[in-house]
Amino acid sequence: MRRGAASALPAGLEQWRRRCAPPGFPLRCLSPGSGTRTAADQDALTARERALARLVHDGRTNQQIARTLHISVKTVEAYLTRVYRKTSCSSRVELAVAVTERRIQVGE
Repeated sequence: MRRGAASALPAGLEQWRRRCAPPGFPLRCLSPGSGTRTAADQDALTARERALARLVHDGRTNQQIARTLHISVKTVEAYLTRVYRKTSCSSRVELAVAVTERRIQVGE
């Protein structure tokens, strides 16, 4: 993204993108239509994975997520790996954006 270019991301997520990704880094889940999942794929996320995605969206760290869900940090990492695979996202930022854009349903 060029400096000064308008961002399609909400302000908080744009800040994360700038902190986590180098300038011009392609975020695969951000392009229209990419990362879109079918209803069957959406159902593939377990309740625990949806809860984890919601906490990632809220900006929680792995340690905070582990405390909230009463699991170990290693288990959080394992869940994140599965969520990334199932959603075609490759980072926390992409996952958070996909949840914000409601391409991934996590409930409320």
